[in-house]
Amino acid sequence: MEVNGVTFSYDKKNNQLKSVTTMIAKGKITTIIGPNGSGKSTLLGVLCKNYTAGSGNVVLDGKEISRYKPKEFARKLAVVHQQNEAPADMTVERIVGFGRLAYRSLFGQNSEKDSKAIEWALSCTNLSEKRQWTLSRLSGGERQRVWIAMSLAQSTPLLFLDEPTTYLDIYYQFEILELIKRLNKEFGLTIVMVLHDINQAIRYSDHIAVMKGGELLMEGTPEQVITEEMMKEIYGIEVVLQENKEAGLHVIPVGTGR
Repeated sequence: MEVNGVTFSYDKKNNQLKSVTTMIAKGKITTIIGPNGSGKSTLLGVLCKNYTAGSGNVVLDGKEISRYKPKEFARKLAVVHQQNEAPADMTVERIVGFGRLAYRSLFGQNSEKDSKAIEWALSCTNLSEKRQWTLSRLSGGERQRVWIAMSLAQSTPLLFLDEPTTYLDIYYQFEILELIKRLNKEFGLTIVMVLHDINQAIRYSDHIAVMKGGELLMEGTPEQVITEEMMKEIYGIEVVLQENKEAGLHVIPVGTGR
């Protein structure tokens, strides 16, 4: 996916995105980080066609995303949004099945291919034994796995996630991020996600893009991007970088730099 000079404004006056240019590498995990209001989720929204760029374009497999029909695009890219809702009495299996709408009519019956995709998605997210559970019975981490499973059932090569660990305790954050890493390593999914936690971004990303004020200011590997200077410049905080065999590179805040 190529992003070429993309701008976007909610009110047609003040750009929330300012000429963003980048490339999403196939088969890698790319994480977008930055302070609140920096444009992270807005950029993700443009890339997945929730928003239309004011100028510039986004190209997927040699074709501008604006030229894709909805079902055609849904077979290319799946999204797990920050906020997800479904009736509390709906079963896990039924929710995951909605991921197959890109391949059939709204009231069409599941084909064998649909059934296999749903089974695979349930298996990948460790939800097979809870397929008949209703949403109301699930924990927060299990619910997040349901939304990921629904996206996996779309059978797309790209998976986008907007702050997938929000509202989860540390156990479920780790569980979800380990699942995302496994989906990338075992199945070759190209993954783009928005994260707030810098240490999670370091641990689970191949490539990190840093945004501030609607601009993409720097990008590269975690080791290239996450520096004491960057943390002070972008976040206004003094940090110490440490590295050890078990945890790898990690950031320790020690004071404000403002």
